[in-house]
Amino acid sequence: MENSESIPNLEQYREAIDFCPAVKSFQTDYGSVYEKMSDGTFRRHKYDGTEYGSMEWTMFTDKEGDKDLQMAKVKLSMSEMTKRQIFFMIMEFDEDGNGKKMLSSRDEILDVNDDFDLLTFETDGENDPQMILQTPITFTPRIGYSVFELSRNGAEYHHGDLVSNIETEEK
Repeated sequence: MENSESIPNLEQYREAIDFCPAVKSFQTDYGSVYEKMSDGTFRRHKYDGTEYGSMEWTMFTDKEGDKDLQMAKVKLSMSEMTKRQIFFMIMEFDEDGNGKKMLSSRDEILDVNDDFDLLTFETDGENDPQMILQTPITFTPRIGYSVFELSRNGAEYHHGDLVSNIETEEK
């Protein structure tokens, strides 16, 4: 059983989701708009008017990281044919680059220092999973970074386009 002092309360979480310095929404190159919801998630409004519900994780990566995500996407699309499973985990790192902990929900992001990596694992279901990609990510939208969304259990994902505009709230 976890120590109840280590579990963030709702007030701590609401303070932590303001890590995106008053981000109200952001837009991608192809015109999709991601609107920040009151719980800190982002709801996607596709350029054609289609609206998608929020996923647990919305993260951003630079061009090098985007290449990793493209490779992961290809492996995911081939996983049924190759009988291999692909899954993701988010790891927080300390100042020295040592892994501190795996994150299982956004509620654990109380100290947003951008020292996070998206880890991609592959397994055949019989042997231990092998890490195949380690992609630096941030939870703060940045112009020119690509968007990657992941469901809480990692079963659903969306690899979005490059962030082209960020709208902030007046404080």
